[in-house]
Amino acid sequence: MVAATACRPPRSPRRAPPTVRTIDAHRQRLRTLSLPDWGRLRFVDEGRGPAIMLVHGVPTSSWLYRHMIDALVARGFRVVAPDLIGFGASDKPRNPALLTADRQGQRLHTLATALGLREWTQVCHDAGGPWTWEMLRLGGPQPRRLAVLNTIAYAEGWHPPIRLREGGRLGHSARRNLVRQYIGRRAVKLILNAGTSQRGLFDDPNVIDGYWRSMPEGTANAVVSFMEHLDRLETRLPVYQHALRNYLGRATIIWGANDDILDGQRQVPPLAKALAVAPADVHVLPQRKHFLQEEDPDQLVELLTAFVARWP
Repeated sequence: MVAATACRPPRSPRRAPPTVRTIDAHRQRLRTLSLPDWGRLRFVDEGRGPAIMLVHGVPTSSWLYRHMIDALVARGFRVVAPDLIGFGASDKPRNPALLTADRQGQRLHTLATALGLREWTQVCHDAGGPWTWEMLRLGGPQPRRLAVLNTIAYAEGWHPPIRLREGGRLGHSARRNLVRQYIGRRAVKLILNAGTSQRGLFDDPNVIDGYWRSMPEGTANAVVSFMEHLDRLETRLPVYQHALRNYLGRATIIWGANDDILDGQRQVPPLAKALAVAPADVHVLPQRKHFLQEEDPDQLVELLTAFVARWP
């Protein structure tokens, strides 16, 4: 069993500064990259210094990191936070073939190359893990450091909340309901509340709007498509594990101990072994669940800052 560093007792997270209190304000800070394979990718790119790329998962976007972006910039980092294709303000295809993990990994690689990133730190969460593992397989410029947050790398300890059959009635119903303002917003809030241990984080309607706004724009299709193709992702896990074992950079693991979907007791030890993570860089946060960026953004910023300083 891998030892985990002790973390201080849980406390209330800081709220977003006024400049990013709404999704409209957040979208105003996004830049645009036209991709060679399909569509336009929107992303945050702010600050100067060592680069950190913040990669979201499903059903989120760069809005997930809104509490952390300015704090990391203030600490002297260049912060890049993309909305992957299908999510947030980026273009959203109907064709599921354009939403596969390998396509998303290629887009992360394209973004890093277009921005001239060298030896950056990549933070990945949820489906952002598999998308990052695909990027690692491409060769070429690679992140010097990885920060792994409650993501998918092994079948053991991964408990998807729902599986949908491609083209099935449940998927059709989910697409229809997620785009409806009342039902869709309630569904998003339920997902977020289930992934956090603190109550009241999502009482502000602006927060839910930030997550729901893109659903009727096409993110509902990307979310359902992901849930319809979990078997495809599972068949890729051995390939991803090979990529992790071959990764030559430094890594840290930051994990919510009470995550119902990704059991840290089953996921963290093999991840730490595959990535050769130093014991001091394994952090299991007590009384935290899946969305650490909402529950404890301050501590994430502190841990990331210390990690980069420890492995310059």
